Amino acid sequence: MKKLLTLLTTCLLAISLSAQELKTAKDPLKWGQLPEVTDQFGLGGPMSGISNGALIMAGGANFPNGMPWEGGGKVWHDDIWVLPTKESTSWVDAGSLPHELAYGSAITTEQGLVILGGQDSEKCFDEVLLLSWDAAARQVKIKNLPSLPSPTAFAASALMGDSIYVAAGFETHDSNSKVRGFWRLNLSEEKPAWEELEAYPGAPRAKAVAAVQSIDGGEHFFLFSGEVSDPEVPGVEGLSYLKDAYRFDPKTEEWTTLNELPWPVAASSALPLGQGHIMVFSGSTGENVTQPPATQPEFPANVLAYHTITDTWVHASTLPQAVVTTTAVNWDGDLVLTSGEIRPGVRTRQVQIAEVVSPRSNFGGIDWVVVALYMGGLIWMGWWFSRKEKGTKDFFLAGKRIPWWAAGLSIYATQLSAITYLSMPAKSFSGNWLIYWALFPILLVAPFVVKLYLPFYRRLNVTTAYEYLEKRFGIGVRLYGAVAFIAFQLARMAIVVLLPAQALTVITGIDIYVAIAIMGVVSILYTVLGGIEAVVWTDALQAVVLLIGLFISLTIVFMKTGGPSDMFSTAISAQKFEMFTHTMDLAEMAWWTILIGSFFGVLGP
Repeated sequence: MKKLLTLLTTCLLAISLSAQELKTAKDPLKWGQLPEVTDQFGLGGPMSGISNGALIMAGGANFPNGMPWEGGGKVWHDDIWVLPTKESTSWVDAGSLPHELAYGSAITTEQGLVILGGQDSEKCFDEVLLLSWDAAARQVKIKNLPSLPSPTAFAASALMGDSIYVAAGFETHDSNSKVRGFWRLNLSEEKPAWEELEAYPGAPRAKAVAAVQSIDGGEHFFLFSGEVSDPEVPGVEGLSYLKDAYRFDPKTEEWTTLNELPWPVAASSALPLGQGHIMVFSGSTGENVTQPPATQPEFPANVLAYHTITDTWVHASTLPQAVVTTTAVNWDGDLVLTSGEIRPGVRTRQVQIAEVVSPRSNFGGIDWVVVALYMGGLIWMGWWFSRKEKGTKDFFLAGKRIPWWAAGLSIYATQLSAITYLSMPAKSFSGNWLIYWALFPILLVAPFVVKLYLPFYRRLNVTTAYEYLEKRFGIGVRLYGAVAFIAFQLARMAIVVLLPAQALTVITGIDIYVAIAIMGVVSILYTVLGGIEAVVWTDALQAVVLLIGLFISLTIVFMKTGGPSDMFSTAISAQKFEMFTHTMDLAEMAWWTILIGSFFGVLGP
């Protein structure tokens, strides 16, 4: 079944990519509205997150007595509001913070909403609060966590595993008080305590944006943009807006400089999306900071998408309402932005929610006909070879009618599972060629099989290794070996089958369980009907189609990347062909551990 799934995935990809480009939705985010916040002026800098399935919004600041250019003063709030469900029509008054607070970092954890630092009208705070929603009491409970190493507001933070990472912002209300502190708190420890890590390479900043996303098989902390104080730059308090970006690896505790953003996104918010994207919502570019506040336009409504593997930025969507100084929240798969600032001094009451729209493909009638004909052809081959069966020897040995080249193609197709055909190129795309050491043992094992294994079994005139185990050790050992192998293959097949089934679901839109069921039924039919002869010849056919799919894919890649020269030069500059890691850490992937482990793996029956 795994070969059929892999083959069909290849066919469908080739059809979809060569005959017609895969279509994606014009906008990957479908925007809507939740009930507006209760405060009639909206709030800037509220801290938001999820606890026990409910959306919490705490604190914030606004100008209820007139705009700042009209002499109105900023008012700070300590209210806590809760939206119990997405279907709720109004917010619940769920208590108060220990004091007025805004512009703190907010992170959703398993325990609840964690608020880090922030400021009021007089100072910045170092306190860390854990807010949890008690649905029965309709109140939010507050617990103190270990305080930050120093006060901070407008910091950038994100959760990675059980650890909170914080890149500090303002230490006081003075815009020159920005610090480069970078801290971590492991919530899983019995007595968690903050530890100071190496800070990012760039200038000290506030209003940066952070997110955690996967790359190279592990999660990393990403830090984008922000604003710095620069006396040589004209404008309000000499502010300069940044486009730099950095990535922190928690394993090596090292920073990597990334490609710059297309424009600054200070005071924006971000969320990871899928396996390799980070979405950044709105943000201040600083272009209008020199204008009088009363005449400044709204902040840009852009949604940028950063791809962690290719280190590239694209414009992905547009917000219905631009908004900064708020928190982007993942609420059961939907993206939520609660209130916030739409231009200097002006807030919004809107609570924006976005559903992630799955990509659509134009997989049509002709494509389904090709798939149906192919699967029907496999079943027909099983029926055709069943006519030659005269007994068990024909069913299991094909009457020794299989030519050597067909047997070779069958073995090749059997070894080329979905893990090899789909996962290894994907792993190389996200990292390098280190994983390809797993393929070399196939060549190293071949001489042992040809010179030792096959002649040995040939002399004994046995069909399988299990038959030899019975003759040598008895029926008990044979049964144990067979059951152990079947159990191993069942567990392995769960992974091997799921991977191409996921690809089929994306391409065709059918339910993943339906895809697995159809492939299983077809595979069982042609195998039971035609025996080993049907298996070998369908394998040989599949090997040819797999190779054709490979060359079609390479052609498309070359066409899309400017040709082999550009593709290889880009790959070389990005060290994609690197195959050696000299670590002796057995917990890390190294070329020698992959080679040794794979060698013994392919020696299995």
